[in-house]
Amino acid sequence: MEKYKADMLREARSAFYDFYLTASPQDAHLMDAVVLGHAAMVVLLNAPREHVAPQVRRPLERVADGVDQLFAASREALRACETFRAVDQQTRDDIESMLLTIRPPV
Repeated sequence: MEKYKADMLREARSAFYDFYLTASPQDAHLMDAVVLGHAAMVVLLNAPREHVAPQVRRPLERVADGVDQLFAASREALRACETFRAVDQQTRDDIESMLLTIRPPV
């Protein structure tokens, strides 16, 4: 799990190099939280529910709701942070498209 997390953060730091280059430590940690939150949201949205036992489904949905709330708060904090506002429009658009927008499963 730690390797997976480290690999995701390494990829994000490469993909959003300009953001991380100029980010304060606080903004960099916020971006890391958004990267990991995005991954959690994608997993939770794509987890099949049809074979989940009824006694597990309700706690799973509560966890998913909590992750959604944390991700939404992190996403809005990132949009408001100084580094996000300072990077060029293309970088902001890329972050919006790749990390801040969660696409539902098809």
